[in-house]
Amino acid sequence: MINSNITTIMFYELELKVIICIGIVIAGAIIDINTRKIPNNLTFSLVLTGLIYNVIYSGWLGLYEGFLSLIVTLGILLVPYGLGMLGAGDVKLMVGIGVLMGYKFSLLNIFIVIIVGGAYSAFVLVRQRNIEYLISIIKGLHILLFTRAIKGFMEHIEVTSTTKLPYGVPIMLGTVLTIWYMY
Repeated sequence: MINSNITTIMFYELELKVIICIGIVIAGAIIDINTRKIPNNLTFSLVLTGLIYNVIYSGWLGLYEGFLSLIVTLGILLVPYGLGMLGAGDVKLMVGIGVLMGYKFSLLNIFIVIIVGGAYSAFVLVRQRNIEYLISIIKGLHILLFTRAIKGFMEHIEVTSTTKLPYGVPIMLGTVLTIWYMY
């Protein structure tokens, strides 16, 4: 009887965490599509919710894991942010997701979101008939992968208002895929 109650509590905890995460990433994607920005009140409330949630369900260990996830996710995503590949709102949304869902989830989610983001970007560029820019990106990635020359990579990627995409969409899709895979 006690085991059954513990299992039920753990299921509701998992369900609530997943519902919060999916709801926020959907809201973030919709707002990003409409405004090209992910607002601070959404991202900071997700971080705060994640910290509170982890304290309620896991005590001090949960708070530790939340801050660990914040540091790990932010540390990884500062590189693409510094290169102009992600916006600040995208980074803050990913950090919030990591704080709520945990650092192991966050590491896999970053990987999946990058893959989904690349596919999404290629799809949009082909749809916009911007094949030349897509080829330029592929050449830049080739330079980056085989020579590790960030400067050569950046020369091939010129971010303009016509090439910026609402990255909230791949964040949403990648996060839902990560949830589906992990849970």
